[in-house]
Amino acid sequence: MTRTNQAKSFDAERTPPERKLRVIQTSAGTKAQYTRLLLRIVRELSAEVAAAVKSMYRAELPEIVGDESPADRLAGLFAEQRTRFAARIDVEAPRLAEWFTERVRQQVTAAQRSMFAQAGIEGLTVGFETGTLTQNAVQAIVAENVNLIKSIGSQYLTDVEGIVMRSVLAGRDLKTLGQELRNRYDITARRAALIARDQSNKATQAISRANSLDAGLTRAEWIHIPGRKSSRRSHEAMHGKQFDLLKGCRVPSGYGDPHEGRYIQAGEEVSCNCSYRLILDKRLWKKLDD
Repeated sequence: MTRTNQAKSFDAERTPPERKLRVIQTSAGTKAQYTRLLLRIVRELSAEVAAAVKSMYRAELPEIVGDESPADRLAGLFAEQRTRFAARIDVEAPRLAEWFTERVRQQVTAAQRSMFAQAGIEGLTVGFETGTLTQNAVQAIVAENVNLIKSIGSQYLTDVEGIVMRSVLAGRDLKTLGQELRNRYDITARRAALIARDQSNKATQAISRANSLDAGLTRAEWIHIPGRKSSRRSHEAMHGKQFDLLKGCRVPSGYGDPHEGRYIQAGEEVSCNCSYRLILDKRLWKKLDD
């Protein structure tokens, strides 16, 4: 072997291979707790509105089944309920959204610090708490969750108002109205649970990604995490594909995905459970080992 080849062989031995770090996944505990807290708001709102509607409907029942219509009085009731809900949710929504986002941030940051330590790169000092991208991500998550929490109650009131007004027009009895209200609550509760699960995944991936980018790490590998109702064939095909974390991973064509050709991030699409794995290339790893 020539001296040149010996030198190349020696350099190759000293240069570590690519290192793939472990995947950061959503905390099942935080997801479950956020779901419970969100459902509590829905349950309390539903009970309050249903009680008020049934009380007024019962009082107006003779007119509802007769020739007169108490629609204006019922409309006034819903206007009052909207005002009361808005005042309450203006306090509760930011409080819940901020608690949720901070909980996710702490868990993701702790998991990433542990991940770096286990990989033996404690020398990579990262100011996750002060990074610009992380702070922007936190603010965006809080704002999105405040809007979603508000939308749940607002949509529920709109749906219930429609149910009541249709009941008035059809002259339905109180029992029939009560069943429709219970059905509407079930639909709203399922939507709230879906939002809680989806936002848990989105927040985890967004904060993890922002922390990574603030640390200067941009190479990643897409990890498809299957779900009973959330798997996408296109995302399954993306499994193992390396991509630029700043840009996102390109959705392949041929799978019927409406976003084909677009660059997306893990957890970005509704109910997406996918994550990513950071990849440290040889140059960065060698620098950290120096």
